[in-house]
Amino acid sequence: MRHPSDDFATEVGEPCLYTFTAHLPFPLGIPDHLAHRLGLSTPYADPDDAVIFGPQVTVDIRVFTVETPGLPLWPTGTHAALKRFYDYELEGDHETRIAEDALTAHDQWVTLETPSAPTAEELEKDDPAFAFHRCLSAFNLFLRGVQAATRDVRIRPISSHDLRPLVIVGAMVPSRPWKLLTELLMHPEARPDPLPPEGGPSPKHSSTRD
Repeated sequence: MRHPSDDFATEVGEPCLYTFTAHLPFPLGIPDHLAHRLGLSTPYADPDDAVIFGPQVTVDIRVFTVETPGLPLWPTGTHAALKRFYDYELEGDHETRIAEDALTAHDQWVTLETPSAPTAEELEKDDPAFAFHRCLSAFNLFLRGVQAATRDVRIRPISSHDLRPLVIVGAMVPSRPWKLLTELLMHPEARPDPLPPEGGPSPKHSSTRD
């Protein structure tokens, strides 16, 4: 059964697995070769979808880690800041990394895969992104489990804001290459972190130094 708000169903043309790929705001420390599957208790709205995808609605989770030797020595803008404040030219490359033989930075990505068929509960909602919201909810359950197992305070449930600026949406159909559907912008109305508050500081609280 097609969800009435699912615009991708026409483009794909047949039942598929929707995929959502995004950069994580923190590393999970999970090896790339492990795959994880969460089964949901809510059944498909159409029993025939269980014949196609299996009896249980699922969300599959995989990660990919980009490893870079060492850690950055200088925060972004260090050289420019010292030049601005003190007219001081800091020696050395601003991209210098430390402990390259002992430490490795882990930049982690995740992909979430789920059947394109809606559940009865999802069918009641006019939600074009029902599959994405299903995946995000399941992934947060997974993150709670990882946090409990590792006790790493960096690991926490996330919202769609944490996946800015975008999530890459695709489709998987058996015996066909993965298909790119779109780039889903995450809260384009939100001001990116590097931008200052709209309107700037209040004049009475600002100051200048000659």
